[in-house]
Amino acid sequence: MNLKNWSPGMSREEQRWFDACPKALLFEIARQFGMRIADDFSDDGAFRAMRNEWEVLHAQGLCPQKPPK
Repeated sequence: MNLKNWSPGMSREEQRWFDACPKALLFEIARQFGMRIADDFSDDGAFRAMRNEWEVLHAQGLCPQKPPK
């Protein structure tokens, strides 16, 4: 992935891991976590949870990129 703007709290090990990790794999990991916290444990529920989390992170100023509408 080779991210340019690292989160200040990321360790070098985390940075190297994210650089080596394919974006598709990160999505699958996020979807699996989303399914664990979704109300109905579905793909749609996971997507709603991920979309909501992005909105929360943006509203708190932790993620400068606005989520799509």
